[in-house]
Amino acid sequence: PWTRVAFAVRAKGDVAPIAAAARRVVRSIDPTMPIFNVQTLEDVFDATTLTTRSLSRLLVAFAGIALLLAATGLYGLISFLVARRTRELGLRVALGAEPSRVARMVIVQACTLAAAGSSSASAARCSPRSGCRPRSTV
Repeated sequence: PWTRVAFAVRAKGDVAPIAAAARRVVRSIDPTMPIFNVQTLEDVFDATTLTTRSLSRLLVAFAGIALLLAATGLYGLISFLVARRTRELGLRVALGAEPSRVARMVIVQACTLAAAGSSSASAARCSPRSGCRPRSTV
């Protein structure tokens, strides 16, 4: 019956001479034991965490795309609001309103609409029909 044996050697320096010395020690104990897959702990760690790192990079890429889409949507919303109210905003400025106050009014309205959309999306996502239940605080 095959039994898999693994052992680690802590050492500094080049791997090849250390692996050769370890092979000699193992052969002196049991000459029939096969020795294969000699690798550094860094290689083992890299192979083990490859999937996690790849998925993390993919998640960051998708999050960046989502952020770009959200920013584009917000720009479109503000641009639509301003285009729809161009005459009104021009009249306000002509009648003496400060341009900074007019800009602030437009931005507050856009943020209010964005917050309303975000909260309604959250409410729809966590509705009783979707299977979301409130957590117990106890």
